[in-house]
Amino acid sequence: MDFIQNFAIIGLSQIRETAVFAGLPLTEREQERKCGVWIVDINTGQTVAFLSFSEGVQEIFSIQLLPWKYPALLDMNDPLLHTSFSIPDDAIAQFVAPDPKQVKMDQAVGHHRRKEFDKAIALYEECLQDDPKSTFLRYHLGVAYSDQEEWDKAITTLESLVRTQTNHAEAWNSLGHAHAGKLEFEKAVSCYESALKADQQYATAHFNRGCLKLKMGDFKEGWPEYEWRWKMPTFHPFNCPQPMWKGEDISDKTLLIHTEQGNGDAIQFARFLPQVRARCKKLVFVCTEPLRLLFKGMDCIDEVRLPGSLPADLFDVYAPIMSLPGILDITLENLPTQTPYLEIPSSVVVDPLETLGDSKSTKPKIGLIWAGSPTQQINHHRSCPIEAMLELTKKGDAKNTDYDFYSLQIPLTSEHKEQLEKSGVHDLESELVSYAHTGAFIEQMDLVISVCTSVVHLSGALNKKSITLLSPHADWRWMDDDQSTWYPNTKIMRQSKSGDWAELIERVKLEIPKQLK
Repeated sequence: MDFIQNFAIIGLSQIRETAVFAGLPLTEREQERKCGVWIVDINTGQTVAFLSFSEGVQEIFSIQLLPWKYPALLDMNDPLLHTSFSIPDDAIAQFVAPDPKQVKMDQAVGHHRRKEFDKAIALYEECLQDDPKSTFLRYHLGVAYSDQEEWDKAITTLESLVRTQTNHAEAWNSLGHAHAGKLEFEKAVSCYESALKADQQYATAHFNRGCLKLKMGDFKEGWPEYEWRWKMPTFHPFNCPQPMWKGEDISDKTLLIHTEQGNGDAIQFARFLPQVRARCKKLVFVCTEPLRLLFKGMDCIDEVRLPGSLPADLFDVYAPIMSLPGILDITLENLPTQTPYLEIPSSVVVDPLETLGDSKSTKPKIGLIWAGSPTQQINHHRSCPIEAMLELTKKGDAKNTDYDFYSLQIPLTSEHKEQLEKSGVHDLESELVSYAHTGAFIEQMDLVISVCTSVVHLSGALNKKSITLLSPHADWRWMDDDQSTWYPNTKIMRQSKSGDWAELIERVKLEIPKQLK
């Protein structure tokens, strides 16, 4: 903040989800989370001008006023004059040059935010030589090591911090993340609980603890903790005047269920919709366009709507789809695992797969998906290089002629298309206009092999034999199973070492004949 005569120039940052801010009413006012520079009349408290960043900038570290040498000539009635200010030279002369140590620290944080971890770590360590007791630097160094997946260095750094700063909730949370990275789940849970002892309203620690509890099969504790996602800035709650359903009697009410997060999550949690429909008078389902036809085919859904402006009298209560198992008190013992629980509407018609190749072929048909969304936070663990996946189409140095392979991947680059053609894989991209159409092709296949994507959830929901390829750092939804708890017909195969897709693909080659028996 700076003062010029009767005005204060204030730099504002977006609210960040930290142990300090979690749970405050301010963090829940999504519309007020703006980043920019405001000029306020200190006598009246009124905002007289502001610059707001709509994207790209989330935090203001400092404000510096610069003189101009070539001012534009404006007409005296120009509206810009009402929001333009001239800074006197004597005011500018009062500014102090930034502290070199602070500049270096800001540079380290900048590298960290841009995921330039080596540069960030080097600068953090350099700064620590000048200030070895800095809590800020020690914490951020530990987080940088964790982000770079140098788990042991992260644990050593963060353990050293929490020994002296026992109430540093964020450090405990990051330490839990590092232990989870080493698959030390009990230690991770203990760290998250230490974070919550320091700050009971720390939403991220609650959420992380919930995810691990679900991964470990403890649904009873996991679902309530998972609800803390709505206190995190990365999650955007459904805004409406109607109350959220908590499990009370709604036999005379219309319930709206809306999807959240990814399309795969909607497909996975659709299994709970028949139970929900039995409790309400009418069920309205809101989903994205790619899912619309698929969910329109569910008998338990009375009406399918797309996101957007909804009539005020459309429903009485609502619930996010991923909150349903908590509302229904779902445990491992009563988890609905009957498949298929989705079916393709008869109105959805696709060409027989035989028309794409040899119509006389009787070879088993195998669908392939190797990549998830590039914007997903752990996509580097989820997605497999196309070159590794296409090793399945080889037998030694020659093509594997035992099976017919089909690509269910979207989108495809021109390079991908060339690689598929060269490997003899049939490209279905142009036909995959919705999940219902994708499902219609899956139903014609004998096996689907996929990394963690929405398509493998669809294959499992349709009770198609599937193999899911995972890294050791897979999402909680796959738990610690070899055969999926959620999809009984889905085999789970994991990398022996993080990032080693080649070794996993070789094991998959041996597994395919077993799955096709």
